[in-house]
Amino acid sequence: MSRRRPGHFLPFRIPFFRIFYSTTYTTLYILCLGMLAIPPASMIWSAIQNQAYQYVIMIGGTYILTALIAIFIYASRLYTNRTVLAGVGKAYIPIEDGELGRSVRKMIVKQLERSAIVAWESRPRDLLGEILEAETVGVLPPEAEGLTRNDYTVGREISVDPAHPPWGHVQHAGWSSPSHFEENSTPNLHFAMVIDELPNLIEAKAVALAPAEETAVPANGPPMADPVVADVLRRPETMSMRDYLTQLSYLGLVNPLELGQRFLMQYERARFGSSPVTEQEFHSLMADFSELLSGMAELDAAIIEQIREQAGEKASALDETEDDDASLTATSTLHSPVTARTAPSRSTTPYINQNLESEESVGSVIHQVPPESKDRSPTEAEEASIADSGSILSMETDTGSVLRHRPSSGNG
Repeated sequence: MSRRRPGHFLPFRIPFFRIFYSTTYTTLYILCLGMLAIPPASMIWSAIQNQAYQYVIMIGGTYILTALIAIFIYASRLYTNRTVLAGVGKAYIPIEDGELGRSVRKMIVKQLERSAIVAWESRPRDLLGEILEAETVGVLPPEAEGLTRNDYTVGREISVDPAHPPWGHVQHAGWSSPSHFEENSTPNLHFAMVIDELPNLIEAKAVALAPAEETAVPANGPPMADPVVADVLRRPETMSMRDYLTQLSYLGLVNPLELGQRFLMQYERARFGSSPVTEQEFHSLMADFSELLSGMAELDAAIIEQIREQAGEKASALDETEDDDASLTATSTLHSPVTARTAPSRSTTPYINQNLESEESVGSVIHQVPPESKDRSPTEAEEASIADSGSILSMETDTGSVLRHRPSSGNG
């Protein structure tokens, strides 16, 4: 149920004026049409009575043509009004030819060109690069001969000194400044590309320190590097920069050690940080990198000799292993079923041997049984053997069991 409005008897409002206006307009409109239709109707009726049908066609055609012209004019007015009202809020500025006068149009175009020039000249950019380009193309004025690059000012509407631009020093994180001034030796340099190459440059410097091979004497050209030492100095693909610098530090190529730690911290920040490095951080990183390469001057002769000795021992051990496999039943030193794996010892190995594990095969050490054990029973012999050996398995370790047997008599 609708609620009654305050101050009204009915719950709704009756538009009396609209009803009066509509009723009066409709009544007058019908009355006007009726009075306009009486003369042609009377004339057509009289022509029909007199059988003058040509007048019927003439009068009817005239009125029909007049009605069509009136409808066309009324529709064109409606279309024009609707089009003009719809175009009131334009999405563009009406300054094209035909929308404004010629003088107004010319003034607007001139001011728009000036605004575009001001917007460009106030944009931060490399002004010295524009001067260098102008020198290359040859668009500098003739009176500019004898002037240096720092004597020019750039701009037609806004005069800007290239040495002291109003926007200051342009720089972006991860990139060097695009300016071509003498202080900026590497314009538009992407720091990430240089940082990715630092491990390769350090490896190239380290491998270059490998001594010449002693056995090979080349006929022409420089001597070949020792492949054993070069292999130690080389960085595998899967080795990180931290492990590689640790390996070089054991070889005595990082001098001083604090420099390697400082460079490593800056490198990891620049290489794996969440944000690009700034120009100042990049210059600090490259300064430490240059100092790190300068410290890699020479590989110690004692370290080189130790690397060669270890390589020779390793080759000999491989040869002995192949011989032992060929005569497994006749050897006195057999591979134990349990192999002891120990980490590389830094005291004996001055470098990190990556991807290799030190393996020591602790075989069963066989000793001869003493002659008196033959007269004992098997149980007594086993007990004596256990007493002499101390214990067959001392603890659960990876060294295996050591079996001790007493030597036999002279006939054994």
